[in-house]
Amino acid sequence: MRNIYLLLGSNLGDRHSYLREGALLIEREIGPIEKSSSIYQTASWGNTGLPEFLNQALQVSTSLSPRDLLFTVNAIEKSLGRERVQKWGSRTLDIDILLYENEIINEPDLVIPHPLMQERRFALAPLCEIAPDVVHPLIRKKIKELLSELSDDLYVQVESDNNNMPEDINKTTFDIDLSYLNDIADGNAEFIIDMIDIFMEQTPIYFDQLCKAIEEKDWKVTGDVAHKIKPTLAFMGVEAAKEQMAEIERKARNLDHTEEIEEQVSQLKISCESLYAGLQKIKDDLQGKG
Repeated sequence: MRNIYLLLGSNLGDRHSYLREGALLIEREIGPIEKSSSIYQTASWGNTGLPEFLNQALQVSTSLSPRDLLFTVNAIEKSLGRERVQKWGSRTLDIDILLYENEIINEPDLVIPHPLMQERRFALAPLCEIAPDVVHPLIRKKIKELLSELSDDLYVQVESDNNNMPEDINKTTFDIDLSYLNDIADGNAEFIIDMIDIFMEQTPIYFDQLCKAIEEKDWKVTGDVAHKIKPTLAFMGVEAAKEQMAEIERKARNLDHTEEIEEQVSQLKISCESLYAGLQKIKDDLQGKG
């Protein structure tokens, strides 16, 4: 049996149903699903005017050859109503072959690894959840490294059943909730430490970019950077901070009370800096157990 990674995506009709039916057909026609990521809500890539997608990554064991795998994937897509009318268009179900073991294939109708996966947050985020240490056979970097270096800032966020807003989105101190990170790490302390390191390295850089844009009154860049910080805060479970950042993004994009943004960012920056000590303690505890 060979180890492969697939990415499912849907932005038409009952998207959850298409993902479920696709997974069932994959299990029946391709092989057993060993791991599945959370479902992610993602902005349309390549054609941003389309409806949002739901995406999910799967690790599958298969006896199919790469060529037979492609044939089977296309058949599953077609059986669920996929029509290839427009590049980067809407679809009932799309199945991308991201990785097939460590094989490298470059043929007119079959390219493995997927040639654009390293440029797409909607592919790397779910893949990193189930395979952070898998190495891209061409780029020779781990998936978690590719994700940490990614410049794509299109919206990608784990779907949540809890749509309630935090009780107080104006909190100036934040509790750290790493339950989501612990879930996807599945006991892998090294992965948690790596993610904490990335957060502590990247977040100050993002805030510097945000402060510079505000100083220059470049509200478009302000909104773009605030949008980019949101999933980073959510990943660490700092929901109240994420909601404050969403409010900053809204004001910047709508040019609504922009005079309030500088003070809000200043307070939020101080509050986020207070997280670093707590995260460092968690990291030290994990390293002490290693």
